[in-house]
Amino acid sequence: MTSIVPGKYGDIGSLDVVEIAFQFAKLPIILVSSLIFSPFVWYNKHKTWRRVLGDQAFRWAAGLKVPQLQSLMGTTLTTYRSTVAKLNIPAVEEDIGSDARLLWLGPKRTDHVLLYLHGGAFLGPATDASFYFWRHVQEQLKARSNIDLGVAILTYTLIPEAAFPTPLRQSVAAINYLTSQGVKPENIHLAGDSAGGNLIFQVLLHALRPIESVVPLKLSKPLRGVYTISPWVSLTADSESTLKHAHSDIISPKNLREWGGYVLADVPVDKRGYVEALKAPDDWFKNMDGVVDRILITAGSQECLRDDILAFNEKLKKTYEGKLDFVLQRGGVHDDIFLDFLVNETKLGELTPMVIEWLAAGYE
Repeated sequence: MTSIVPGKYGDIGSLDVVEIAFQFAKLPIILVSSLIFSPFVWYNKHKTWRRVLGDQAFRWAAGLKVPQLQSLMGTTLTTYRSTVAKLNIPAVEEDIGSDARLLWLGPKRTDHVLLYLHGGAFLGPATDASFYFWRHVQEQLKARSNIDLGVAILTYTLIPEAAFPTPLRQSVAAINYLTSQGVKPENIHLAGDSAGGNLIFQVLLHALRPIESVVPLKLSKPLRGVYTISPWVSLTADSESTLKHAHSDIISPKNLREWGGYVLADVPVDKRGYVEALKAPDDWFKNMDGVVDRILITAGSQECLRDDILAFNEKLKKTYEGKLDFVLQRGGVHDDIFLDFLVNETKLGELTPMVIEWLAAGYE
């Protein structure tokens, strides 16, 4: 199994700098060729030139070595501070203990709260595109339904500085902190993409089957809802869609196998079901409706994780008695809903307004 040497986040040497420069030199050719051929590829025909270039640039970045990628992307905290400065809203940061923080988009609220657990394979930080997306959701909920939504982003510790169950421990601490501040569980939605979706199901399973080394999740009532975007529910990259969509997605089978190996290297065999929800026994999910009222899962038809996510949705149907919704976005790729905001796309996909309506229904 792949392992990663403990060390410092984003620690690179002079050779890495040379390699990054070499990869950057190839990027213009990659982008131009992808734009030229996009009209002849059916899953790109519906995309604007911005999205074609943005998707390809994301795929290029995902091909870098992990420390190189970390060095280029910075941290969730630095990305947050630069993004709120561009949005001209104050930075609101709370230290919640457990080496974690909550970063608020706009003012802190205790009436309607969405806690966002970012993706990045437990290796990378939150992206500014995700922050712009959630800011858009806030503004639309206020304009359409007069709902004031507080969005809190959790900073959790990434590989190589921490591994399972540290992100789970920090996520539970965040939810317990919110409820200690007067936020009612029935007014909390959890949202997460990719590894963030993985982390959400870790939290839900921990609530049902507590891990001794992690503090209990303290809920007086079920959480109002959970939204997972392209959740990473199997870390071995062995489904049929992984190879079938190797060229259409923004992440590759090689990425998924490498990153999954890093994560699984520190997970005891008897805890694998927490980090690979698809492979957990069906009875682990019994009574999950006592933890969360409703679940929305979205995936892209052209992403490598498609088959795993479809199978997991079917798995949940067997035991989950709450409201379960699933949307497969035609032509969509991994984390597709964020990618419009990566390139400042003016014509948003159909998934964004649907998610806004789903959230509005949960807070009304």
